[in-house]
Formats: sequence, C-alpha cells, structure tokens
Amino acid sequence: MTFKARGLYASSSKEPRRSRVGLWLLLGLVLVAAVGAVTAVAVLGRVGLDRGSQVETFDAPTEVVIENGTDGAVEVTGGSGPEMVLERQMHGSPLKEPVDEVEEDEGRVDVEAHCEGVPFIGQCAVDYTVAVPEGTAVSVETRSGPITVSNVDGELELSTTSGSVDVDGNAGDVEVESTAGAVELAGVEGSADVETTSGSVTAAGAGASLDVSTVSGSLDLSEFEADAVEAESTSGSVSVGGGFTTAEVSTTSGNIEVATEDAFDLLSLDSVSGNSSVEVPDGTYRVTGESVSGSRSVDVDTSPDAEAHIDANTVSGTLTVD
Repeated sequence: MTFKARGLYASSSKEPRRSRVGLWLLLGLVLVAAVGAVTAVAVLGRVGLDRGSQVETFDAPTEVVIENGTDGAVEVTGGSGPEMVLERQMHGSPLKEPVDEVEEDEGRVDVEAHCEGVPFIGQCAVDYTVAVPEGTAVSVETRSGPITVSNVDGELELSTTSGSVDVDGNAGDVEVESTAGAVELAGVEGSADVETTSGSVTAAGAGASLDVSTVSGSLDLSEFEADAVEAESTSGSVSVGGGFTTAEVSTTSGNIEVATEDAFDLLSLDSVSGNSSVEVPDGTYRVTGESVSGSRSVDVDTSPDAEAHIDANTVSGTLTVD
C-alpha cells in the first residue's frame, strides 16, 4: 500500500510541472507577439506619408475662421486682391489620416481640420497657407502648430496650446491666448490683449490699450505704446516702456522695469519679492505705497499735490525711482 501511494503521489506531481512549463511557454509567446505588435505599430506611426496639396479661392470674404486640430501650422498673410487663397499641405501615416473641411456662408469662410485613426500614434498634420484681402477679420486656433500672421490689417483672434504665435505688421486689434507657446507682436497698430501660461511675450507697436498676463513667462512690452497698460506676471520679469497715461504692473517674484520719457497720470506697481526699477522724466510726483522689508530709493521731486502719481507696493523687493 505504501509503494502504491508513493507511485500515485509521484505520478500526480509530474503533471503540474509539465503544465507549468507549458503555461510559461505560452505566456512567453504571447509576450513576444505583444512586443512585436507594439514595435510594428510604433514603426508604422513614424512613417510619414505626403497626402498631397490643394488650393482653393474664395471671393472677398469679410471673416475667416480656421480651427486646425492637427499638429500643423497656420500662416496668414495679407493678399493684394479681393480674393482669399487657401492652400493646404496634408501629411498622414499608415495609422492616421488628416481630414479637411471648408464651408462658405455669407462672407464667412470656415476651415476645420482634424485627424482620424489610431489615437496618440502616428503623424498627422495639415499645414495651411492663407492669403486674405486687406481688412479681413481672422480667427485661428491650433493645437501644437505655430501661427504666423503678417500684414493682414484686420482684427485678429489667435489661440494655441503649445504652438508659438508671431504677428508682424497688423492694423487692427489683436487678441492672443496661449498655454505654453511664445508670443511675439511687432508693428501692431491697435489694441493688444495677450494671455499665456508659461510662454514669454514680446510686443512692439501702438494702440489704445495693452493687456498682457502670464504665469511664468517674461513680458517685454518696452516697445509698445498704449494709453492704458496692464501687465501681470507671477514669476516672469516685466518690462514696460513709455507712452502710457495709466499703467498697472504686478509680479510675485519677477522683476519690474519701467522706463518712460513721457508724462503720465498713474503708474501702479505691485510686487512681492521682485525688485522694481522706475525711470521717469524730470518733474514732481506723488509717490505712495509701502514696502514691508524691501528698501525704497526715491530720487525725484515729490509732493502730495502732484498730478503724476506713482503707487508702489512691495513685500521684500527693492524699489528704485529715478
């Protein structure tokens, strides 16, 4: 009885061992197949395919709206005639295809692009080059592609997630919204309103108002003249030039620099730990505000009855007024 019991035990203990070997072999094959499939998908995703280009014309639109949901860029220029010329270059991959739709209705042209296919894998982009009649109102939205606008001379509304925005020469108000892309405005004749999270902003031009805010990007507004200026940054530095009647500048840890040769009514500065440096023309100023622990150096004539008012408040940052 004991012999048979050992035999039965020995026989039954061998079966699970063979089963375990087969199971590990099966798992290994599945893993190899999975790795191969992932590798194949990744390789296919990196393969770029040119899907061709198309050109369309539209007669004298007054408004153009472009929503580019691909990774492509948008370039808009002011044309020499009454027609709008829309050119697109389409790029795809074996796993993803760009889709482009255009609608025209009562002087408005809507352009929309998106991608269809495997999410998050594969190249997909539609690059737009657009020439619009002078004075056309233009609205552009991109995901990661850059936006470039030159000599449109119309109202601009530009938005991007991580793409850069570059406006060169525009007679008309400009509104820009960006998450991480840098913004550069040059030769703008009109009001400018810019909001970004971490992208830097450089602005040059002239208009009724300039309103710029960022969290960590620097603001160089020294070449933009506006009657009313508002500039706000959390950790980025802020530089403001002259030509304003009122200017309100605030930072948390970034430095503030204001240099003007023009008379003004109000200059308001608010900083927590950043330093503030102000250069103003000769004259008499009403200087108010408080500094908790930062030093204050005011080297201008002061009077509580002066028309020009400088209100500067800091916590630990220094203040210099020359």
